[in-house]
Amino acid sequence: METNKKGAVYALALGLPAGLICCSLFLSLANYFPFSLLLKVSSFRVFWHPASWVAVVAVLGASLWYCGLHIPKWLQKHDVLRTSFIFTLRVNIRLLVGMVVIYFGGIGFRMFTGHKPLLAAIPYGIMAIAGLLALGTLIATITISLAIVQLTKNKLKITPGV
Repeated sequence: METNKKGAVYALALGLPAGLICCSLFLSLANYFPFSLLLKVSSFRVFWHPASWVAVVAVLGASLWYCGLHIPKWLQKHDVLRTSFIFTLRVNIRLLVGMVVIYFGGIGFRMFTGHKPLLAAIPYGIMAIAGLLALGTLIATITISLAIVQLTKNKLKITPGV
């Protein structure tokens, strides 16, 4: 296996199951009234369509693979924690863009089918998505991403050139 693909393999092997667990936890929050109200008001119900979650998993997998390919290069320039933060930030930015596209696509589809979403709540929906991904970036940097980067570093025996 090529050395630059080891980071991508670790990113998919560790990051995809962790991402799926986090997604299922977010889906289970819909059972509680405050979150159910937020879902209804901000038109987040578009994420409860199975096609939306297939798209989210596809975006997550593609961004984990693409950013995982760059881990060895980042490890040569930075230490493990900074590389973990860069990796997580880049994965989550791609995921944020994908989720915003899905969000607007779902709202457009609902408008096309005759439903009237609350358009004034769209900024709150985008802020909620960005806030959750920012929180996820902070948590994932010191947990799963750190494990991915450390495994890649140990396997490739890279020393930072800072």
